[in-house]
Amino acid sequence: MVIMEVPSIDCNAFRSLLEGDGPGCLVLDCRSFFAFNTAHIPGSANVRFSTIVRRRARGGLGLEHIIPNEETRSRLLAGEYQAVVFLDERSLDFDQVKKESTLLLAVCALCRYPCGTRVFLLRGKS
Repeated sequence: MVIMEVPSIDCNAFRSLLEGDGPGCLVLDCRSFFAFNTAHIPGSANVRFSTIVRRRARGGLGLEHIIPNEETRSRLLAGEYQAVVFLDERSLDFDQVKKESTLLLAVCALCRYPCGTRVFLLRGKS
């Protein structure tokens, strides 16, 4: 499993990324399908895996599992996003993320595809 350092950002820094003039910001929401459908950041994509996919993955998921939308995936690989921001329920920093979490699987999948994009974790509430 590939591990990378993922700095956490607060809401103000996240807002600056979203409202900035540069290339877009891809938001990947690793919360449950139910939580995502209850409320989510407009334009964000829900990252979710079935139990079978998670069990078979063992850290080896392809980018198509993280970002199923082909256009979004192509834009990411082409370097059209200035940042990818992951969020989950309440992680304060990447060191708190559980080993089998959707967030960790997604970050590991993303780091196998170098695209020159900065990766962040939106800091949750304590």
